Amino acid sequence: MMQPNDSTSRTVFQVQVGHFNLTLLCRDQAEAIRLARRRLCDEFPRLWEMVHNLSTDRFRVFAA
Repeated sequence: MMQPNDSTSRTVFQVQVGHFNLTLLCRDQAEAIRLARRRLCDEFPRLWEMVHNLSTDRFRVFAA
């Protein structure tokens, strides 16, 4: 039985938050923002609350 190839439905997105740029492989812009929040919280645990409370319009998402 063949499994659907999940990587074909994903796109590379560039997410910019302030001076930080992240390159993510996601299905859509909403997932890109969600993953960017998670990565920023992991990289900067002291800023977790600030990153978690950022409005979505602070995230600039571009298809790469």
